[in-house]
Amino acid sequence: MKRKIPPLNALKVFEIAGRMENFSHAAEELCITQSAVSKQIRALEANLNTQLFSRNAGVVKLTESGQVLLESTVKALDTIELGARQFYSNKTQEKLTIDVTPSLSSYWMFERVESFSAKFPQIALYFNSDEGDLDWAKSGSDLAIKIMRTKDNYPNGELLSHEKLVLVASPIVLKQQPINNLEDINKHKLIANNSRPNLWRNFFNEFNIENRDTDTRFSCQHVHMTINAALQGFGLALVSKPLCSGFLKTGKLVNPLNIEMDSGRGYYFLSPPHKRDERKVRVFYDWVKSQLTDQDQRL
Repeated sequence: MKRKIPPLNALKVFEIAGRMENFSHAAEELCITQSAVSKQIRALEANLNTQLFSRNAGVVKLTESGQVLLESTVKALDTIELGARQFYSNKTQEKLTIDVTPSLSSYWMFERVESFSAKFPQIALYFNSDEGDLDWAKSGSDLAIKIMRTKDNYPNGELLSHEKLVLVASPIVLKQQPINNLEDINKHKLIANNSRPNLWRNFFNEFNIENRDTDTRFSCQHVHMTINAALQGFGLALVSKPLCSGFLKTGKLVNPLNIEMDSGRGYYFLSPPHKRDERKVRVFYDWVKSQLTDQDQRL
């Protein structure tokens, strides 16, 4: 029987326009005009007799039907790409798109990823960072690495490593006011992370330190700001172990009591079901897990 499928070229245009929800940006990526993108989308909508985008004052958004079609189109094109890959030259690089938190990429991954590229030169790495819930269809990512609560269940996630928090400070701060025991922590300013407001309370409870008033402190919105504040000598910080490992190694930050605390969260490796078993995804999983394990052993 003859297959009843929409025009493939229109689907290719729709997949890019749907991910971006911007016809002009899609046109730039496809190296065609915006009117050509609009024409393909209108032809696809006519073929399906369904509105795929809502249009309002030049702003386009996927409709519910458009979102459904985008998810199935991404899966279908990924399957075609995977099946055709064996016929291309071995010299052709595969693209691996990774969604990773800015702090993990900046403070940990970028200084190590060269070892992956040296081992797998046929895989070209692309990094992005999407805030909020993962939307595989729109992001186009092959995998993601996120910090999430370990008590929850993630069907598409694999735990890479439990997150350990370490107490860190600048050597200058510790020279001015040494920390020889847990009670000495009360003599210092504490740098808070607004996105995780209970870290210091949990730390004091974990180590049975007399609970002092920790409301008067230096506060930061993001992890990278917290790390920079500690480097600049604003006070003590609780930071995920991998993120400060480079600074601990060089001595720019110090863990004065060599203590760490389980945060109740972990680094999770996530991928959409239809990509989970792809070779490029699995080799990156094996690499990043070995790097995190080695990091735990070294510190």
